[in-house]
Amino acid sequence: RGFPERALFEYPEGTAPLECVDIGANLMDDAFREDVDAVLARAKGAGVKAIVVTGTCVASSQAALEFAAAKSSPDLQLFATVGVHPHHAKDWE
Repeated sequence: RGFPERALFEYPEGTAPLECVDIGANLMDDAFREDVDAVLARAKGAGVKAIVVTGTCVASSQAALEFAAAKSSPDLQLFATVGVHPHHAKDWE
């Protein structure tokens, strides 16, 4: 069912919006290559204050660190995880 889109951005009088943290964003995935800035803007507009960008192998972990450093701002802090996804653990050297 979901919520009406406007319900996500309207807060009852006298209340403050929640400060949210996305703890596992796979923004290094090719699916976000073309519109990652729009994704970040939507997150900020929805009240997300921080995003943890997931690294799942050596290459994506390095990319996540560089991305977080480049895109972090006072309004939307970005952090990165460094690791190997369990699905790829057998390939780790």
